[in-house]
Amino acid sequence: MPSYHECLINLRQKLLSNEILVEGNGILIFVQDYVFNPPSTAGGLVLVPSTNGWKKCKDNRRN
Repeated sequence: MPSYHECLINLRQKLLSNEILVEGNGILIFVQDYVFNPPSTAGGLVLVPSTNGWKKCKDNRRN
């Protein structure tokens, strides 16, 4: 996707290389916990194109 930032491409590759993300059935699955800072990085990685992680990303501490 043209709007996908290079830093997100690099992060996705790093997570795949470290087997934090794995591909299964055509989707990427987190098999380990990973802390994103800021949440918008998580949103951009998971919900391509970039998104507001403060609104879209939740964890067990924030609902």
